[in-house]
Amino acid sequence: MAGLQLLIDLAPTLTNLQSLKWSYWITKPSVLPLIVKGLDLLGSIPGLKELIIEIAISDPSPGFTFKPFSNLSLVSVHWIHEGDITQDFSAGLADLLGRCPNLEKFTFSVPRPYHPSKVPSFTHIFSLPSTTYLKLRHLDLTGIYVSADDFHIHLHHLRSLKILHLMFNRCADSPRENDQICRLLLDNSIYLDEFAIDTTHPPNVLKYLSSYSGLEHLEFQSRYPGADSPENIHRFFSLVLPLHRATLRVLHLGWSVDTLWTRDIPPEELAQIEKCQQLTTISCYITVAVGRTGRTDKLMGRWLETAMKLARLEHFWFYPTCLIHPRLHTGQYYYDNDEEFNLEMDVFEFAVKKVEKFTAERVVPFDRIKVLPAPTLGP
Repeated sequence: MAGLQLLIDLAPTLTNLQSLKWSYWITKPSVLPLIVKGLDLLGSIPGLKELIIEIAISDPSPGFTFKPFSNLSLVSVHWIHEGDITQDFSAGLADLLGRCPNLEKFTFSVPRPYHPSKVPSFTHIFSLPSTTYLKLRHLDLTGIYVSADDFHIHLHHLRSLKILHLMFNRCADSPRENDQICRLLLDNSIYLDEFAIDTTHPPNVLKYLSSYSGLEHLEFQSRYPGADSPENIHRFFSLVLPLHRATLRVLHLGWSVDTLWTRDIPPEELAQIEKCQQLTTISCYITVAVGRTGRTDKLMGRWLETAMKLARLEHFWFYPTCLIHPRLHTGQYYYDNDEEFNLEMDVFEFAVKKVEKFTAERVVPFDRIKVLPAPTLGP
């Protein structure tokens, strides 16, 4: 509380403040008046252009409000707890966006493993005045409802879009919705520099990515076991990558589920990455098959050999993951018993030893390769 009071006392002197990050962890009602006062003072600073809000632990109402803020170029909301996102919170956010005609970057993220039962839709958040036309360049929608119809309705805000993150779409048929969103991007000639999507198998996703060149950052993370096919993987490596190899700097492939992308990429396909000589960062997921480590060892070796042929590569992040049973993988947030946790550690140790052996036999800058535990998958 003393720190919050100090911030309030100093607020009138922060005339050059341009960016504010506010992490909401408060649980004591006695602090709410200070929060309201602090936000009022900071929101009134004329030069403030960026607002980053983290909502954790507690429901922000009634102490939190967006009312003091306006004319922002960046609004970023990260909901990092299980509590439902209230209608009042979403409505307040929508009102804020209506007061920000120069908004260029918007994020609403409910990352895994958090999974509130009530989350807003894209349309609810973007229920702006009909006279408002934004020129968004960066849009990150993670863990909320984003239908293709919503996307189409608000397409006039997205004509200048260069960065789109479309992850953990909460729609009942998210692959279909994401597929149609890619169709809208293609039909309206919206060509992204950075794209993150977790459905790789619908036809319009690959059709869109193979319709232009110049992509710099791609996160291609399949979350649907059994939906991908060798034909899709071949199309990606033979049609998509060649178009972007002159510009692609960051590539993330796979996710903490057992798909063809994590289990069986043929060497002739993986070799296409070697031609992407502008790459500085790669992350990949490998399914460690219990009882079939020889096959896993070969795929890991292919990835490591590929990484060594990229002259500009600075980071190679390697996530080993193991199927425990059809609904549970390493990389989970919770484990039911010690046996499952120990399996995660065994998988991690297997990958570390593979990398250590590989680097010991070659002249390799060791910090270019890192083995990391798989990120949490969540429910």
